[in-house]
Amino acid sequence: MSLGISGSTSEAGRHHGDDDVEKEIGRIPSFSENGEFADMAEELEVAEPRDAVIEDVTTQTGNDSVVERKPLGWKQFSRCSLCLGALVGLFFLLCIGLLIAWAVTSNGFQNLGGLTDVCSTKSCIAAASRQSSSIDESYRPCENFYRYSCGKFLFQHSSSGAVRNFRTEMQDRIDSELNSLLSQPSNPRFAPSIQFLQTIYQSCMALDTRRTLGVAPFLNLLRDLPCGPIFSDCQSFNADYYSWERHAGMMDSYVGDTNLLVLGRDVLPDNRQQIVLTSKPPDLTAFMAPIKKEVATLMRSSRLEADPLMVVYMKQRVLNELVEKLLGRQPADVQVLIEEVAEFIIQIDKITSDPLKPMRVLPMSEFLNSSQKIHLQSFLDAHFTTVHQWTLSDPVVVHDVDYISRLADLLTNTPKRTVANYLTVMAAWNLRSYLLVGEDVERTWRHCVEEIGQLDPVTKLYAESQSPPNFKEIFDFLADLKQFYARRRPNSNINGLSIKIGLPQRLLDETTVFGPFEGVHLDANDYFGNIIGALTAQRTYELSRIGSLLQPEESIHNPQLSPSLFFNSNENSVAVPLAVLQPPLFVPGTGATVYSTLSTFGGVFLQMLAKIASNSEMHTEEYRAKSQCMADVFNDLMNRDTLFSGKDITNEVIESVDVADALNTAVAKYIEWQKETHIFDEQKLPGFENTTSVQQLFLGFSTVLHCSISGSLEDPPGELLINSVVKNSVEFSKYFSCYPAASLYNHRGKSCV
Repeated sequence: MSLGISGSTSEAGRHHGDDDVEKEIGRIPSFSENGEFADMAEELEVAEPRDAVIEDVTTQTGNDSVVERKPLGWKQFSRCSLCLGALVGLFFLLCIGLLIAWAVTSNGFQNLGGLTDVCSTKSCIAAASRQSSSIDESYRPCENFYRYSCGKFLFQHSSSGAVRNFRTEMQDRIDSELNSLLSQPSNPRFAPSIQFLQTIYQSCMALDTRRTLGVAPFLNLLRDLPCGPIFSDCQSFNADYYSWERHAGMMDSYVGDTNLLVLGRDVLPDNRQQIVLTSKPPDLTAFMAPIKKEVATLMRSSRLEADPLMVVYMKQRVLNELVEKLLGRQPADVQVLIEEVAEFIIQIDKITSDPLKPMRVLPMSEFLNSSQKIHLQSFLDAHFTTVHQWTLSDPVVVHDVDYISRLADLLTNTPKRTVANYLTVMAAWNLRSYLLVGEDVERTWRHCVEEIGQLDPVTKLYAESQSPPNFKEIFDFLADLKQFYARRRPNSNINGLSIKIGLPQRLLDETTVFGPFEGVHLDANDYFGNIIGALTAQRTYELSRIGSLLQPEESIHNPQLSPSLFFNSNENSVAVPLAVLQPPLFVPGTGATVYSTLSTFGGVFLQMLAKIASNSEMHTEEYRAKSQCMADVFNDLMNRDTLFSGKDITNEVIESVDVADALNTAVAKYIEWQKETHIFDEQKLPGFENTTSVQQLFLGFSTVLHCSISGSLEDPPGELLINSVVKNSVEFSKYFSCYPAASLYNHRGKSCV
C-alpha cells in the first residue's frame, strides 16, 4: 500500500523552497561596525543546494505533504569540526581513566547506584557521638553488655551525685530553651500570653525581693481561707461550726493531691470524648516516701513499732520545720497539735494504701449519697459548683468507692481541729517550693522554669519556637509498630489502643490559651501571688471544661513539656507529648537510620505497649511463668557476680518482663523490615563501620534508653536489668557471636518473653 510518499520532487517545488529561504534571510537584521543595523539579505549569498546539504524533499498528495531528509555526507564537516570532535573524544577517554583510578584506589564501585556506606546526616552523627562517649571497649559485650555499652557514661556522670538518664537530658534541653525564651527583653509587640509569662518569670528571678518577703505572701493567703489553730494568725476556727467538707473544698487549689477528696477530670470508658468529673483518694506518696525509707532502714536493727517511729521521724524531718518557718509557731508550743497531725497522716496513708480497686461510674445523685456521715454537696459547693453547674444525672468516675466510707469512719474518731490542722499543714507543704525562706534556700532559673512550665501558655511558647515535626509520619510509624506488636502478642487493650500525637488546637490559639488568665492580677514584686494566681486560674479552667468534649488529637492528661509517654485507661490511649520528639530519641523524618529510630523512639513506645499488656495479664499463669523465667536469668547472673549477691530483685524482674518484650519486638520488627526491603545492612554510623545493623539496634537500645546513673558507680540501676534482658535474647547471642561459655550466652535457645 502506498503512503503517498515519493522519492523525488518537482523543480518548481525546489525553486519555491529557495524563494522562501531568501525571504526569511532578508528579514534578519545585522549590526554594523558603526552601530547601525544592516540588511543582511543584501550581503549574504544563498548557496545552491549540494549533495552534502540536507535537503527537504516534499511530496504532496492532495493536501498532505511529507518531508524527508537525505543522508548527511562527510563532505559537510570542516577541519575545525573534526579537531573539536577529537578533543571531545580525548576528554571522554581521560574521564574514564580517572574513574577507573578512583574505583581501584577507593573501592568505589561498591557504592555505584546506591548510597555511601557511612551515614552523614545530623542524626547519624549525633547517634555516633553518643555511642562513642558511652561505649567502654575494655568490656566484652558477651560478658557484660551494660558496662560495654554504658561504661564511659557511668564514669563521666557518677561523680555528680545526681540522677542522669535520657529523660533528664531531654528535660534539661527543654528548660534551657524556655529560659532563653522567657529571658528575652520585654516587647509590647509580644502576644499578651508571652508578656504575662515574662512578668511572672522576672518576679521569680527577683531572688532578693523574694527573700525579703519571705513567708509573708503565704500567710496573707491563709488569712483569707479557713484554717486550723496550728496557724498563729488563725482567727476563724471554731470547732462547733467547723465543716471539714467546706474547708477541704475551698483548699482544692492549694493542697493538691493531698486533699481528703481529690477532684479531677477523665473521660467515660464508653464515651472517650466526653470530659467528666472524677473523685479519688489522696495520694501521700511524695510526702511519705522519704520518711518510710528512713524508718525502714532503722527498723532492720530495731524492734520498735513502726507507727510511733514514723511519728517521730515525721515531726523531725518535716512537720516541725513547716510549723516554724511557714506557720509562725514554735514547735515546742504546739507539740500536741503536731503529733495529732502526724498520727492522722499515718491513718490516712493506711486507708489509701490498699490495693487499687476498680473505678465505678456513678450518677451524681448516687455519689452524693455515698456516705451518710459526709456531706459531699457542701464539699462541691465550696468551689466546684461555682465553676461547673452540675446536675444530679451527671456521671462521676469514682476511684475506690469504699474509701469514702473508710474516711467517714476515721473522721468520726478524729478531733475537728486535727482535720483543720492537717489541711493547713498540707497547704504549707504543697506550696513551700514557691517561697524563699531563709538564706540557705538556693534557687536558680531552672526552678523558675519548672514551676512556670506548668502553665498552658508556656507550652504554646515552646511549640512556636520549634520546627514542627511531621506528625503524620511519626503517627504512621507508631501505628505500624502497634500492629506488629499486636500480631506477636494479641491483647484486647493493644488492639483498640489509640495514639494521641500533636498539639491540640486550643494550645496554639492565643485567645483560647490566654483567656483563663486575663483576670489574674500580677505584681512584679510578688512571685508567690503571681504563680498561685495563675495556677488557680488554670485549675478553674480545667474544671470548667467538664461536660464538654475533647478535641480529636487531645488527651485528658498530656503535659506537652514532660518527656514521657502517658497512658489513660479510660481513653485506652497513649499520649505522645511534644517533649518526647527530640534527641537523644530519633524520630522518623529526621535522617536517622531505621535501627536508630526503632531502638530509641520505637523502644520507648514498645516499652509502653509491653507495660499496658502486662498490667492486663499480671494475674495470669502465663505472666507468672514469664516472670519466673526472667527471675532464673537474674539468678544465674547474680551467682556469677558477687556484686549483686543478696540483692532484692523483685522490682527488676517485673520491669525486665516489659523491657525484654520491647527489645525482642524491636529486633523482630527490624529483621522483618530487612527481609521486606532487602536492605540487610543499613548505612553505618561514622566510626562504627564494622558494626552490623542489628548490633547497632542493641547498642542504641542500651546506650540511649538504659544508660543511667543515680549517684553510685558501683551499683548502677540498669546493669543487672539490661544484662538479664540481653541474656534472655536469642538474637543477641547470635548477632554478637557469643560463645557458650560467655556470661550472657542464651543457653535455653529461646526467650522467656
